[in-house]
Amino acid sequence: MKRWFHCISFMLAVSMLLAVPAVAAETVIPRASDYIMSTCVYLDQTSGTQFDVWHEVIALGIMDELGAYKIRIQESTDGSNWTTVYTFTSDEVPSMVEQDSHVHVGYVSYTGVSGRYYRAKITMFAENSTGRGEVITYTETLRL
Repeated sequence: MKRWFHCISFMLAVSMLLAVPAVAAETVIPRASDYIMSTCVYLDQTSGTQFDVWHEVIALGIMDELGAYKIRIQESTDGSNWTTVYTFTSDEVPSMVEQDSHVHVGYVSYTGVSGRYYRAKITMFAENSTGRGEVITYTETLRL
């Protein structure tokens, strides 16, 4: 839950930077893509072997669609060699995508196996009438 507040605080700070007048906004802010300002992803163990995969994305403007296209749950027995064990798609979970917005926050839940390591590989995107930007990022590792 602490990470949730950290990511939200970060996103609010970035949103405030977007509101700065153009004259004062000459500082270059690293972007994730031509369409995505920033992203935040993390795992939150909710109980025993269940965890949530949170994804948050801020676009550079109002997007027709914004969110996570795919969330791949990856598992490891040693924390080094990873295998994708399940893939959530936005077709399967419509709440992974938002329409007509510049901010999206969402999550999916997964139940793993005790003693194994987990991480998520998340493909996030922002799309409008001028094109589409994608970013692939990984969460930290969680040992159940």
